[in-house]
Amino acid sequence: MSNNEITTSNSTDREFSVYNPSVMQNISAIAETMANCNLIPDSLRCEMQEGKVVKEYPIQQVRANCFLIAEQANRWGLSPFGVAQHASVVRGKLMWEGKLVHSVLQALTGINLNYEYEGQGLEMKVTVTGLIKGENTSRSVSGFVKDWKSGTWGAESNWQQRLAYRGGREWTRRHMPSVMLGVYTDDEELPQRETRNVTPIVHKEASNPFTIEKKEEAEVLIEKSDNGEEEIITNIIDVKMSKGNKKDGSEYTLYKIIAEHEIGDITLATFSKTMANIAKENKGKKVSIKFERTEKVNKLVSIESTSTEEGIA
Repeated sequence: MSNNEITTSNSTDREFSVYNPSVMQNISAIAETMANCNLIPDSLRCEMQEGKVVKEYPIQQVRANCFLIAEQANRWGLSPFGVAQHASVVRGKLMWEGKLVHSVLQALTGINLNYEYEGQGLEMKVTVTGLIKGENTSRSVSGFVKDWKSGTWGAESNWQQRLAYRGGREWTRRHMPSVMLGVYTDDEELPQRETRNVTPIVHKEASNPFTIEKKEEAEVLIEKSDNGEEEIITNIIDVKMSKGNKKDGSEYTLYKIIAEHEIGDITLATFSKTMANIAKENKGKKVSIKFERTEKVNKLVSIESTSTEEGIA
């Protein structure tokens, strides 16, 4: 098989396979082999600036980058070595070539998207429509070159294809957000990160089930009450569950609710099965979430469905 060949695997447990010790071991072995290969893209093994190598990463960091690629490929059901050829690291995020993501979307959703174009130049517009299994009405999104174009789009003769790639991703982010969880492509402009003097937080107790996975979520807040509770209007992306033991030996079940916003995802923790069930029932839909921010956790306070309308992208 060539490095650029991508084949579908027969994995049947991709979403949470990282929690399976045997699968974890296999992914780690793949990452080890990949890290020792000199054919992976430079951005996976080196810090790059303007296409030039600034410094090489230590081998442990290269292995970690390769592990993320192998784990993502496993969830997609693709060859990790083929997927690696379409990956790069930009501002600390894995980026994927548009053609790879576009093919993955169609393979995972089983939906054949339709594309209609109108206009020319920067005013060229695409309307993407698709019918979700079990529904009678197609869903759609539209976008213009002038709104989506980035520096990687190249000559105007290529814009129609770029609109298709971007339109397909936007359709999936809006109507099937779980498929696009954490996936960015090489033609998307990531927001510049503000330079700050930040002292890293060291979590001394690794057994603590609460963690804040992102700090950018502060920018999505739309309301803060007098009692310190904060509220956002957003989509539910996923609900994850884990079990463990407290210091006194008693068991706990922790639910992590992942919500989406255009500038980043936010993770909220709760021990409430009731609220977790509400989140599951509203997966992919717009909800109102209240939470309390503490030193180590975004603690979910309440969750309510706002309406029957479709979720935001």
